[in-house]
Amino acid sequence: MENKDQTYSDNWDKQLASIREARSLRDLNEILTNSMARQTIHSLLKRDEDLRVTIDAITRLGEGTEEDSGLLAGAALGRLASVLGSAQSRAVIDAIPRVLARRPGAIDKLQGKEKYYASLSLQYVENPWVTDYCFNEAFAINTAENARKVLLQTAIGRSGDLASAWHAVTAAMVKQGVGTDGQLRRAADVSSIWLEVVRGWSGPIGPRPGAALSAWMAVLLNAARASTEEQLVFNIVDNALAMALRVVELRFSNAFVAETYQPLERAKSLVGRDQWSRYLGKSEVLLKIRQCVQESALVLARQNRTDKDIATALEVVFSSREQAARSMSAYFAELHDLDPEIRAWWVSVGAVQQVQREVNHQIGNGEDQQIGALLIEVEACKETMDKLERAVVPQLEISEPPLASTVKRAAVAYKDMARIATQLARMRRLSKTSLLDAVIEYNPLQHELLGGSRPGVRHVRIVREGIQKEFAGKIKTLVKPWVEPAND
Repeated sequence: MENKDQTYSDNWDKQLASIREARSLRDLNEILTNSMARQTIHSLLKRDEDLRVTIDAITRLGEGTEEDSGLLAGAALGRLASVLGSAQSRAVIDAIPRVLARRPGAIDKLQGKEKYYASLSLQYVENPWVTDYCFNEAFAINTAENARKVLLQTAIGRSGDLASAWHAVTAAMVKQGVGTDGQLRRAADVSSIWLEVVRGWSGPIGPRPGAALSAWMAVLLNAARASTEEQLVFNIVDNALAMALRVVELRFSNAFVAETYQPLERAKSLVGRDQWSRYLGKSEVLLKIRQCVQESALVLARQNRTDKDIATALEVVFSSREQAARSMSAYFAELHDLDPEIRAWWVSVGAVQQVQREVNHQIGNGEDQQIGALLIEVEACKETMDKLERAVVPQLEISEPPLASTVKRAAVAYKDMARIATQLARMRRLSKTSLLDAVIEYNPLQHELLGGSRPGVRHVRIVREGIQKEFAGKIKTLVKPWVEPAND
């Protein structure tokens, strides 16, 4: 038994000596690979000093002058960390930043699984170049999908949110000149891995994700018109739209933001009308996003709102406006609680004629409404009366003293009238909306649109305050604020 143990010990010593004396990382990797294949790596590196010898050998060789020496050393350490126990792997991980202190060369120069383990090692490097490097290499590598996935996971995580990641990688791909027909297959592979990573993402989305995703997709589809690989084009569009759906899953409010569906219109313009028609008949993802857009329209309709941009998205997910209108008519068939004008607008996908009507500025005969109207007028005159007293009266006292006295009494009388109106409004629990010049979402039940109701208006600007009344713990609008379209 003692002889057998001695034999094992001699073998370990020989292997450790070979590791210590290795002249290249590939020689050292071969030693470790053989040990892993015989399942003796844990015994070989069981002692901390033996592990330290191995780490020192890798880092020494990783400091060589060859362009890929740092990556090879990172791959060796990454592989070692993945097979050792948690306590020992910590020491290996701590050594990785030393061999990857500078931006390395292309990962694609490595062989086989070296690419994957090198990509794993980059997760433990905090240098500023890591994010850009991972985005560049994720597109540049020709094969090794596992490595591509790890690179994207690292880069997206470092970006902080999805929108920032799409912006960053779009810039990287433009720099590489993505868009030739020969790269379309790789672009399709990249989009598939992106979708896989985004589906597993649960962090922040970032501002304007629809626009960022649309720009990302456009770069990948640069060669779509000239490509004979139609299915690859369809795969890229499918993956982009599936990511748009993931954005809605992560933050449901994005379903009601028209920009979320921007990739739809962008894809249609890039692939062309004929190819888009064929895509509509093949894509299962398109069916899901079509339902998402229709549900968004339904929720907005229940809120008495219209949105011409979402109506445009509806038209894009069908082959024509007429088909979209037929589908929306069936979708809204059993909904009898909708405002007739709002329903007609959505069912026609925004094609109904505008309904013009005079704005009814009458406040009403109710006492509270009359008091509210008085409060609005008094407040509207406040700035003018203040200027009258502050600037006009002193001038009149010089040139027309009797007239100055009259104007001063009028200013004092106005202040008394304003005070009484304010007190009366307070007694009746009336208050102004305090929204002047604010841009908000239009609600016909809460706002009076100047010039009459107009389909397609969603965001409006307050041009005159309204009056609210508090009763039984609830707030009721007695006098609607006057509004005008925000983009006019």
